[in-house]
Amino acid sequence: VSNSTTSTNDADKQESDGKTIMKKQTPGDVPLPRPKISSARRQAQATYHTGTCAPVLCPANSSGVDVPTGCTCDGSHTGTIKPSAAPPYYTGSCEILQREIAPDLVGKELDHGTFAVCDSFDQRVLECSFDQSAPCEVLAGSGSEGKDNASFRYPVAVDRAANSDWLISDFSNHRIQRCPSSGPGKCTTVAKNLRNPYGLLALKGGELLVADPGNHRIQRCDASGEQDCKIAIGSGQEGNGPKALKNPHDVKLHSSGDLIIADTGNHRVQLCPLGGAACTTLVGTGK
Repeated sequence: VSNSTTSTNDADKQESDGKTIMKKQTPGDVPLPRPKISSARRQAQATYHTGTCAPVLCPANSSGVDVPTGCTCDGSHTGTIKPSAAPPYYTGSCEILQREIAPDLVGKELDHGTFAVCDSFDQRVLECSFDQSAPCEVLAGSGSEGKDNASFRYPVAVDRAANSDWLISDFSNHRIQRCPSSGPGKCTTVAKNLRNPYGLLALKGGELLVADPGNHRIQRCDASGEQDCKIAIGSGQEGNGPKALKNPHDVKLHSSGDLIIADTGNHRVQLCPLGGAACTTLVGTGK
């Protein structure tokens, strides 16, 4: 019996570089010994599981519960805060907004010495002062490209609705967003089924006009988003006739009530009645 037991134990062992290694245990075998854990590690684990770790608070010029939950830079500052494993357990900072922006269209002049402008490549809309020493404030946009209702993909034009909300052409998301005047927040889509909307114009009656260049037309839309847009000018097909447009990029209202349209693809500016009659070329030859 003694020899048999010795033989079995020897079979359960393998020699490797002079060290004895036990074979993998099966459920019926004796459990393997647990690895040794230092007292410092045990204390750290106990602290973590009892939830007594101090939270990493949001840094200066930002707001939020804590860094893991998410921190947002204040309105006059920009930047991104992300959690990190190394002290101070976050990366990034919130710096004051500089006036170096990448505007597309010059935006809407406001009535208190400021103007709104689309900072297209920074995915936001700003309110800036004519006083160059004053920082710009974020009106809308997260600062990151996105499709959600707090973000843009290249905003290119902005106007103000009758209730002071912002109407913004969200170029690469093919939509018009209505954003609260109170500051950055969730916007509402009021016009879609557009192709790279560009210039827009808010009307007094609660409507807006939108240059829809990818569809070769000017759209008339309900600024509340409750109704679908309707074609105001253009057939939806490119052309150079008196009722046709090609990639129109902007629209303004003439004192007569007619529309002034930048017919970009036809290299001309058109004066067009809202009723659908033929347009008149004001500038350009159409070639």
